Amino acid sequence: MIEAYERNIPMLTVGQKVQLTVRALPEQDFEGRIDWISRALDPESRTLRVRAVMDNPEGLLRAGMFGTAQIRTRGDGRAALVPVDAVQTIEGRPTVFVPSEEDGAFRAVPVILGEESDGRVEVVAGIQPGDPVVVTGAFGLKSVMTAGSRSAAHGH
Repeated sequence: MIEAYERNIPMLTVGQKVQLTVRALPEQDFEGRIDWISRALDPESRTLRVRAVMDNPEGLLRAGMFGTAQIRTRGDGRAALVPVDAVQTIEGRPTVFVPSEEDGAFRAVPVILGEESDGRVEVVAGIQPGDPVVVTGAFGLKSVMTAGSRSAAHGH
């Protein structure tokens, strides 16, 4: 059983590959696949239970062992990396602003976030690595947008 973070729920599907390393056998990796995902979060830990069926031909894995599971959630392992302040919450969803076709205007793009570290966060869906995003002034654009329009003009 794997305890997955709530923020990773949109990236989990049955059939995804899992690589497991257990504390008792740190030199050995075990391969498997997700075969079940809970429909409810644990109310205390705010994690989602995920079950993976693991290859264990030598019987080395035992019930109750602790370890770390890595789940392959995207094909090439690349993600956009943006400053945390570039991400705004609009209608309950993480969102970044990107330039629109109209000069000096921006549009909101919902995104799925990955890991966060050192003031930056992975964007694993919604934009591609290298796509231009607003990194300074995103809160101001959100304020303009939520004040009434779906497109925010920015005039610096």
